[in-house]
Amino acid sequence: MMNPELAKTAFKERLTENDKSLSSLTLSEGFSAMIGFYRDVRMEGCSLEEDEDIILFHWGEYNGDDEACFEVAIARQLIVDGGTDEEAIWQLTLSFEYAMSDTLAEQDSGQEWCYAPKDLAEYEKCINALDAYSAVTSLAPIKIELLYECVG
Repeated sequence: MMNPELAKTAFKERLTENDKSLSSLTLSEGFSAMIGFYRDVRMEGCSLEEDEDIILFHWGEYNGDDEACFEVAIARQLIVDGGTDEEAIWQLTLSFEYAMSDTLAEQDSGQEWCYAPKDLAEYEKCINALDAYSAVTSLAPIKIELLYECVG
């Protein structure tokens, strides 16, 4: 069991152990790394049965630093210590930003959730089949970011 406050550090260490660097990750490598981290590492005080440790994959257009971009992100959402208030909801988010193009502008925004490690095989198939995922897998991201923050 891991303290949720160490999630970001532990995830980065796993990348390093697998000879990966955050700055050079591909989307598929990042997705696989986050899925593996969810599958293999349980968080203290975050019950799977109570949906306190889940995965979110989301995508869509948004306004980045200076202009519109297309973002694809996978987040591990944790509700810490069975909290019931907004301040208990934290996410470890690995996001990939892409320069907007006509193809990406045509993509709808959306999200897919996975509520248990036992469902990961089906979840991975679902994500890999998404048009938005396919649209960016061969593109180089303009920004890759790993955050651990309260989202409540």
